[in-house]
Amino acid sequence: TDHISEWVDLNQLVIKDPTCMFLIEATGDSMEGAHIREGDLLVVDGSIEARHGMIIVAAVNGEYTVKTFFRKDNQIKLVAANSNYPDIDINPDSSFAVAGVVVQLLRKFSY
Repeated sequence: TDHISEWVDLNQLVIKDPTCMFLIEATGDSMEGAHIREGDLLVVDGSIEARHGMIIVAAVNGEYTVKTFFRKDNQIKLVAANSNYPDIDINPDSSFAVAGVVVQLLRKFSY
């Protein structure tokens, strides 16, 4: 404590509005090209409207996924940051909802 000039409250630093922000743990490797790894904690803001090129958390046909949001004209697709995964085309028959936009990533060091 002799060298600490100020304590930082992680809640204020990371979760600025707990009414619309949440943490979700990343699973899989579909977003590795965006530097999102298995086990990373993603800070998600549900108050931000998803725009083209943003990384989002979305529910598609009852399953949650983290992907890059692409919108062109009236077409929406979700794109992985790993070429091993196909794009997810959102069509009128899809059950689709954006849970929020990824605004920060927290990663544990692994030694």
